[in-house]
This record gives sequence, C-alpha cells and structure tokens, in this order.
Amino acid sequence: MNRLLVVLVSALACTGCMLAPFDGQQVASTTNPVTFEGMHLRAGGSVTIEAWDFGAGVFRPITNTTAASDGGWATSEGTLYGWSSRQTLGPAFWGPGSRNMGRHARVRAVTTSTTGAPHTMMSVNEDWGSCWNENGQSIGAFAENCRSSNSPVAVLQTRDYCPPALDNTQYTGELFYDVARRRIGATVTVTSRAPITSPSTTFSLVQAGSFLPVTWTDCTVSTPTAGRMTRTCYTSSLSVPTACAYNALLTNPLHLITRTTMGHPCHAGETQQQWAARSATCTPPPPPPPPPESRPNLTISLGAHDGITLPVSVCNVGPGTYTPVASGLLVSHQGSLQLLGTVTDVSSVVPRLAPGTCAFVGGGFIGASSGAGGGGWLASVSATACVDTANVVNEVSDVDNCATRLRD
Repeated sequence: MNRLLVVLVSALACTGCMLAPFDGQQVASTTNPVTFEGMHLRAGGSVTIEAWDFGAGVFRPITNTTAASDGGWATSEGTLYGWSSRQTLGPAFWGPGSRNMGRHARVRAVTTSTTGAPHTMMSVNEDWGSCWNENGQSIGAFAENCRSSNSPVAVLQTRDYCPPALDNTQYTGELFYDVARRRIGATVTVTSRAPITSPSTTFSLVQAGSFLPVTWTDCTVSTPTAGRMTRTCYTSSLSVPTACAYNALLTNPLHLITRTTMGHPCHAGETQQQWAARSATCTPPPPPPPPPESRPNLTISLGAHDGITLPVSVCNVGPGTYTPVASGLLVSHQGSLQLLGTVTDVSSVVPRLAPGTCAFVGGGFIGASSGAGGGGWLASVSATACVDTANVVNEVSDVDNCATRLRD
C-alpha cells in the first residue's frame, strides 16, 4: 500500500484505477497468488475484484476489499486512497492460448460512484508510472491517456502463453518498378493484432508456372507500429526492358510469393504465402535526358533611333557559339512608314559569336520620302528588324529573331 502512495498515481473521476496487475503482466504459474492494487477517490470506498469465468462466459466476483479511510495522497484534483488484495485464481478463470499453449486470465476491479451506480476501474499498462509523469500528474489526463488497450480489463498470462492475434495476421505483397533505381522491387506488409518480433521474409517470383532465378538485395525493414511490419527488397536479376514489356506481361504475368515466419516462439516455423493479385506494377523508365543544349540563339538588338536611321546589332543569347556561315545570314529592317522592308546579307560582317556577345551590322534606313520637290525625309514612329530570315542557322529558337523599337 505504501509503495503505491509514494508514487503519484491517478484514477478516474468518482471511481479509481487498478494498477496491479497491469495489462499483459506475466505470471510464473496459474497457482501463484496475484496481487491486486489500485487507488480510489473516496476514503473507505468499496472495491470488488472480478475474473472472467471461461466456462460460463461471465465475470464472477473473487473478493471484496475497501480503500484506506485515511492517510490518502492529496492532489489538486482530489485525494487518492489505496486499496489492495492478494488472491489466487481458480482453474475456471484461466483460459488456453492459441494452439493450447499457455494460459491467460481476464480480471477487473469494480466500485460504486457517489450515486451508488457500479463503475469499472481503468486498467493500465506496465509503464503507467512514467505515463502519469508525462501527463503532468493530472488525474484527468492520466485517465484519458494512460488506460490500457483492454481497459477496464487487465490480461494476465503465463510465460508460455501463445497470443491468438497472430492467427489472424494479414499479409500483402506487391511488385513495383523503382524509376530512380531502374530496378524491380518487391514489398510485403504484415499487419497483426499482436506485436511482430523477429520476422523473416523470403520473396519468390513465378512466371508461366516456373520459379525465376532471382537474387534480392538492398533489403530494408520498417516497423511503424508494434503490429505492422514492411519489408522491401530489390533485384537486378531481371532486365528492365523485359520486366516492363507490357505485351509480355499480359501473356506471362509475373507473380510474387512472400513467405514470412513470425518471431513469436509459439509461431516459429509457421509460414504464410501471398500471391500478388496482379502483374508487376511496372512503369517503363523515362527516356534518357537530352544532351546539353549546344546551339546558338540569334536575336536582334536595336539602338536608339530618330525614325530615319536604325542601328542594328546581331546577338547570340543561346548556350552555344555561333559559327559564321559563308552566305545567307539575312537581316531585314523596316520602318513603320515603309511599305517594304530592306533585306541585307550580313554573313561577312557577323563574326564568330560566343554566348552573350553581339556584333554591330550597320545602320538601316527606315524613313520615308516627304514627296516631290525634295522636302526632306519623314521619320517612322517605330522600326522592326529580324535576323536569319532565311533560317540557315540551326539555333535554339526562331521565335525571338525579331525586335521592334519606338523612335526615341
């Protein structure tokens, strides 16, 4: 009793909690006495300890006890009073495990509220002490977050007990293609109601009724929860083109067999087999990336103009170098007042252009005559010039070969 009061514990509001036995506690023998301990929120509160009668299918009372009437542990949410009893459970209260291996019992503690209504006390896991501290030593938080998954029942089990949950374990296998690795992979996911320990998995591939000589490497295992395990492996034994040939797979699909041996002692050596429901989910690898771009890209740069003369330069904005051509590199220019543009072959004046460099090719006339009598030139409001109008240069793009500029 004093041991429980030394450690700060909690209980459900208006009822209490059973701290021993904790859920999943092991016993050496079914004939050994079991210590029942807990806390109550009322001094002298009654507690009935019950156990499940496997033959009758009901909980039956084992003994009655009461919480201490004084000397409780005061908390900000109430005072806790300890209770305890030591009892031996008869044969009717011990049920067999899976494959008739080991025995287990189901026990609980029942009390009454201030209104006289019966209430079962919460059961806890083995780590209830640390859970109490992690929840700020709050009665309400402890009641909400620290109860066992079987609460209000606590399951006692002998050391050779075989849990039946593994009998309903689910196995799911799948083939896939890993684009980054360019390899076929296989994965198996095992989901169980009981903790999975030391699993061992083998993968096999069958095609057209025959096992394929496949070697699996780079295996990884993840266990996000105690009852869930995923194992993934990859193989280089199958060539990617063959594995990803859809017509071939439709005719002779690949099938995956996974065999998993569970690590629990009473399930050791037991194997499970899962055939994939479909062929390999194989996505053909993407085409190789194109080689780095090495072509030039010619554009026009226009200087400030007065509507009469247009300064024109040819520039290379591409990643590759422009190599001069013998002839045919045409540049056109036209003012807004001109009906027709002027085309000039600038092949001889445009030198080798490295990326990001320009060459001035001259000033083009963009004005218009004022009419008979020699009254001077009329200035265009804007002018447009284009390079490589005959498309003799293999360049990145032709859409930016022209430029327009307003009169300055």
